[in-house]
Amino acid sequence: MDLKSWIKKPYSTAVPFHSTNPYTGQFLADYPTDSPANTDRKLARAETGFADWPVLTVVEQTPYCRRMAEYLTTNRHQLGALITAEMGKTGRLSNWQISLNLG
Repeated sequence: MDLKSWIKKPYSTAVPFHSTNPYTGQFLADYPTDSPANTDRKLARAETGFADWPVLTVVEQTPYCRRMAEYLTTNRHQLGALITAEMGKTGRLSNWQISLNLG
């Protein structure tokens, strides 16, 4: 998978990403953008991890899955609120979506 094709060029680190609630149109926050070099480095790392995942045994994958489950469990309320704000979903739907990832 070529993740670079998902990024619209040209992009600039001088322009922040503006986050708004799509349901209300309310401004939420400005997030800094990364440099093209850092973005390329992160995409390469993600592509490597994506390619390596199916090669790992279930025993090798388990610690990563547990760590993700712990993070989702610990931060489920904050993540639910973020999903609601940034995607315009209801709180109930946001929390349900997190629960789906926990199994």
